[in-house]
Amino acid sequence: MSNEAWLNGELDGFSPLARAAAHALVQAITDLERFAPHLSIAQLLKSPNNSSSVTFHLRHFALMMPAAHALVQTITDLERVAPHLST
Repeated sequence: MSNEAWLNGELDGFSPLARAAAHALVQAITDLERFAPHLSIAQLLKSPNNSSSVTFHLRHFALMMPAAHALVQTITDLERVAPHLST
């Protein structure tokens, strides 16, 4: 199995456009599950070169997941109805 989600094949139920966003979410979750559990508290809180800490990014990721899921669903829904819309 590849380290890159998009190389592991298609995701069922997603159009090509929505599939790219879905693969990005799968990749983010895979990376999170792979790397985050091994970080110490000090590593999670560290802000190297005055950048945001890992903790900040983990919180941001958790808060944006519902919106990202909704975006993928909206893209999928729009692609289903678009062929039926008249110009």
